[in-house]
Amino acid sequence: LALAFEGDITRSATFMFGRDLSGAAFPESGFNGGWHGSSHHGDKPENVANYAKMNRYHVQHLANFVAKLKNMPEGDGTVLDYILIYKGSNMGNSHRHAHIKVPVILIGGIDGTFKGNRHLVFPDDTTQKTSNMLLSILHSFGIERESIGQSSGTLPGFA
Repeated sequence: LALAFEGDITRSATFMFGRDLSGAAFPESGFNGGWHGSSHHGDKPENVANYAKMNRYHVQHLANFVAKLKNMPEGDGTVLDYILIYKGSNMGNSHRHAHIKVPVILIGGIDGTFKGNRHLVFPDDTTQKTSNMLLSILHSFGIERESIGQSSGTLPGFA
């Protein structure tokens, strides 16, 4: 994937680390359990820790990819300065199938318009939807829309 960016073959890509319903194991993570079964951890500390090992393993692969993009020259910076990587999940607590507190990692500079090095936490209510964040991302790219999906506006402090 990094080569596709380096060769300027594409500026848009989707990469899925694993399908949610997959029983695939990632022994390199330090845990041998299946992905989906482990996501239903029962809120038991040992099970949560094992599931976290698999998630850490995936995020480390993302970090390695980001390092490649950061070392790839582009214009007066690097490829990372001109893109946005969205690493997300479909649930905040997979055991409960909870769609609140959904973790998202955003990496990149969007041509220098996106402020990084922040940890943003939004209220734990249903008004701060993922669709509000997606609408905020569109606005960061200069794409003005009033809504996307079930959004109710952009997120305060996002830009």
